Amino acid sequence: MMKYKILTAASLLISGVVSAATLDTDNFSVTYDDATLFGAARVFETGIAGRYGLEWTVPSTVSFVQNGGPASSIEFVLPTFTVTAKNGSELNGLFSGSVGNLVYSQFNGSATAYIGASVAHDGVPMYSLEWWPLLQTESTSNSGYFASRTNFAFPLDGLHSVTFSDAFIHFDATRYAYVAVTGQPQNRLTFEFGVAAVPEPESYALMLAGLGIVGFLASRRRQG
Repeated sequence: MMKYKILTAASLLISGVVSAATLDTDNFSVTYDDATLFGAARVFETGIAGRYGLEWTVPSTVSFVQNGGPASSIEFVLPTFTVTAKNGSELNGLFSGSVGNLVYSQFNGSATAYIGASVAHDGVPMYSLEWWPLLQTESTSNSGYFASRTNFAFPLDGLHSVTFSDAFIHFDATRYAYVAVTGQPQNRLTFEFGVAAVPEPESYALMLAGLGIVGFLASRRRQG
């Protein structure tokens, strides 16, 4: 079972974050902004070897209510975080994210929602998520939930760190709509990533030597 410790640093500056916490494991660490509405995060094992998750509960303070009137919108800041591989390890596989299920009710109109964010690797800008949609699934004609049915996913193979920043959830409601969207304890904001051991130089040497032997034997067979 993975073990980690939580460290806090009120004056730590990382990716523009002033108040931050660190989740520290054997082969990677996560530093994140703990001053948003989402508060504390947790790290977990996904059940797939070498795959880990980072997760927040979506609090009830992430709430959007429009009682008719003109069209309106609201945004909620999501935590900035950086995943950093420790010496002897590197990030790999896909970096992915999802959010749901945010229950909504609506009458005489409709609501829409999306997430915006920036993703950087090893300090270099990588992707801009301008329209990561949260789609509606209807439970009744006037209610249901928002969720990202298709996760965003970016490759991390061989990287040392990945940073998710400048992120927010954006809600819109049409004119004259009666809309309510409220976070609940079962709602989750979740990210997944892979971490693997970096092969030692000796491993590369053995692999190359093995390939050389295979090539030599194949050449001898052709000559024979």
